[in-house]
Amino acid sequence: MEYFKLLNLKKEPFSNSPDPDFFFQSAQHVDCLQKLELSLRLRRGLNIVIGDVGTGKTTLCRQLIRKFSSDTDFEIFLILDPFFKKPEDALMALADLFGLEKNEFQDEKGIERNIKEHIKQHLFSKGVDKGKTLVLIIDEGQKIPLWLIEILRELLNFETNHYKLLQIVIFAQKEFESVLSQYTNFADRINLFHRLHPLNFLDMVRMIRFRLEKAGFQGSVSTFFSYPALWYIFRTTRGYPRKVIHLCHQAVLLLVIRNKPRVSRSLVHATAKRGMFYAQSRRKRLPFGMMALAAVVIFSFFLTPFSGGQLERSRFEPDAQPASVSPVAEPISDAIQRKTPMVSTELIAKPPVILGQLSVNKRETLGELVRNVYGAYNPQLLKAVLAVNPHIGSPHRISIGDRISFPAHELDMDSGFFDGFRIEIAETRRLEEALELFRSYSERQETGIRIIPNWNRSSGLRFSLVLDEYLENQAHAYERSSILQPEFGQTLKVARGWAEGTKLYATLPVP
Repeated sequence: MEYFKLLNLKKEPFSNSPDPDFFFQSAQHVDCLQKLELSLRLRRGLNIVIGDVGTGKTTLCRQLIRKFSSDTDFEIFLILDPFFKKPEDALMALADLFGLEKNEFQDEKGIERNIKEHIKQHLFSKGVDKGKTLVLIIDEGQKIPLWLIEILRELLNFETNHYKLLQIVIFAQKEFESVLSQYTNFADRINLFHRLHPLNFLDMVRMIRFRLEKAGFQGSVSTFFSYPALWYIFRTTRGYPRKVIHLCHQAVLLLVIRNKPRVSRSLVHATAKRGMFYAQSRRKRLPFGMMALAAVVIFSFFLTPFSGGQLERSRFEPDAQPASVSPVAEPISDAIQRKTPMVSTELIAKPPVILGQLSVNKRETLGELVRNVYGAYNPQLLKAVLAVNPHIGSPHRISIGDRISFPAHELDMDSGFFDGFRIEIAETRRLEEALELFRSYSERQETGIRIIPNWNRSSGLRFSLVLDEYLENQAHAYERSSILQPEFGQTLKVARGWAEGTKLYATLPVP
């Protein structure tokens, strides 16, 4: 009996086969597919998709083929492994894909030249006379020999006054970029260059939920994976889809073997320790307190089905809350307060002296940390940070792993800053967690984000991640929120103003 049937599932949820039915439409993958489709329909020629191992290139490739499979105006050809020993082998493989008769290739001109001529005639016959769009898709593009680059360049020269006769899509790992840098006359022909990144934490959770639902699971993700387990999966895999799927598969197998009710953090840790993730999981191990971030960020997702919907309104209503005007969801903080106790009254009653501590990452400067925490960098802020960190001998000499405290330096701002609308993306109680989210979004999203530490007597110290954009008009705020929702999900919240008595420790977006 298959293991997934023991869990009342219809299919294996975490198979590593590139099944198009299990294709998770993250924002970046949908964006890539749409751009590829437009380029192919316009017959613009060369398209290249670059991504690390496990970012979903092969799955995206299969999805692209599936997208055009029913369109009779397109003929799709796929090369899974482009590593050919000599030019003649590559040209013969292309001729075979196009259905050309091989017995016509022998003559005094030389076989390579003759095959190229037959391919040219075939492209003109199909592309001009019959109006077909021929698409050559190459997976594992980093294996392409250097001489094959020149052959592909010659094929791209076959064109009319309006379009290319052969459309080429190459999916490759990032080392292919060094090849492009060597052949500028080939790189100059690129119409679309798209880079795939690992999933952010929210998209990873959505992908796991999507796969479970496709496999026939009826409950919420939280009944299958605990919150700390999901965060540990993300920290271990760094959001690479293939690694996520593999680790989830192994964890579910261990779940069945140990007869556990759901996947816990300890079970994921045991799974990672057994396999290839062990070294990485040891390096990335976090204090258990960091697990709270998983609950803070994704709790709202577990309250609603995958199709979306508004969250149930929290019964906890502080005395002084800023009026929310979000049509999307309630603040994450309100959702969390239904499940976690409030911090102590003593901590809330007094404004903080220190916002928190941060560890220095590779190639990170003190100036960058100051700018990320306070939204700006100036000598006054730097002086305040140095005053509470006497161990820093020079602001220009900090080391990886150094722990730096950041004072609660209240900033003087014009009252006009409080009148506009803002789009809040997430909220947490710890500076370290806020920066972790900030780094994740900054690395993978084009939308500007900033952290706003804030405190008031009713809710204590919080760190809001907001869109780095000042919005004066409510309708415009709603419009921006709806545009950004596929990127950030249901955690988005449109709000105006701040609760009375709120102290802000960072600059706000400038009008």
